[in-house]
Amino acid sequence: MKKIIDTLLSFSKKERWGIFVLCSICLFAWYIPVFLSTPTLQSDELEVQMIDLEMKRNKIILLHKPFRASSYRKYWMMKHPTSDIEPAVLFDFDPNKISKEEWMKLGVQERMANGITKYIDKGGRFRKKEDLKRIYGMTDDLYIKLAPHVLLEQAENKTDALVKKQNASKQIDLNMADSIDLIALPGIGEKLSSRIIRFREKLGGFLDVAQLKEVYGIDTTLLSSLRASFQIMHPLEVKRIKINEVMLDDLKKHPYAGYVNAKLIIAYRTAHGRIQNADELLSISEIEKNKIEKIIPYLIF
Repeated sequence: MKKIIDTLLSFSKKERWGIFVLCSICLFAWYIPVFLSTPTLQSDELEVQMIDLEMKRNKIILLHKPFRASSYRKYWMMKHPTSDIEPAVLFDFDPNKISKEEWMKLGVQERMANGITKYIDKGGRFRKKEDLKRIYGMTDDLYIKLAPHVLLEQAENKTDALVKKQNASKQIDLNMADSIDLIALPGIGEKLSSRIIRFREKLGGFLDVAQLKEVYGIDTTLLSSLRASFQIMHPLEVKRIKINEVMLDDLKKHPYAGYVNAKLIIAYRTAHGRIQNADELLSISEIEKNKIEKIIPYLIF
């Protein structure tokens, strides 16, 4: 019996090395998960970290889009489970004028109040009560409680009415306005004022404010806002063209003529003599009637 056991338990040198290697592989395979595994996070901790990352990515105090109130509420409650985020004291206020301490009395957290006051100090302004929704961290519940106490809209409406009244009382003669007069108007910058003046010089003067729409950069919306600021005081004093004497080089420069129409007019005048009236001018073959109809008020026959 002893011989049998000794025979079973005796190994050659190669067999012993094989057993050693096999045991090493088994131990290595057993410990692999220990080295490669990552610590597990509780679901609440994971959610807090995700919201932390979201807030760090959006460091601007007032966002172009409102921050998700639900995310902020979860974040705050997880970080401060005993904190009360409801407004403590409600009172009427102008968001552009109250201090950090007054914001905090309204129930705004200190971090949010700091951000608002910095925004105001740098020249930012709340122009309507809905702008409060864009405050970083403003929740729907807090906005609903604060909105009825915002006094901004009434004051703003009075200011807008005063500005409109002042603008209506100041009208500029479009044919006399210089670049300073034009730049002072909303929507007109230095480049646009230069275009208006150049176009006026080529025309010989404006006959109607509506002609501004033909200036590059002025669309229907801008024209509507500018109409109340302009008037044509002396439409008869615009520069007029003697159609039977003007040379080709001068006529082609007019915005309502152009080279092709100017050449057709000069050729017709050379072949038929004086052009007697607008009807004869419009009867010229191949002429662009839509343009010529616009230039007729600038002509002397």
